[in-house]
Amino acid sequence: MIGRLTGSVVDEQPNGTLLVDVSGVGYEVLAPAGTASKLTRNAKGESIVFVHTHVKAEAFDLYGFSH
Repeated sequence: MIGRLTGSVVDEQPNGTLLVDVSGVGYEVLAPAGTASKLTRNAKGESIVFVHTHVKAEAFDLYGFSH
């Protein structure tokens, strides 16, 4: 399971969906609106997104949070 992503937020949609680039791989993360501005950053300036991974038969969803 994915529990945390560290990388650059390259896009944020009005519905809160974030696109997080982690070493060239883009992860689409569903998050509450405004989450990107609340994310902690590491020493390299990368955003840290805490993730709840939800797996079901028709989808593999990532829900992101600032803590």
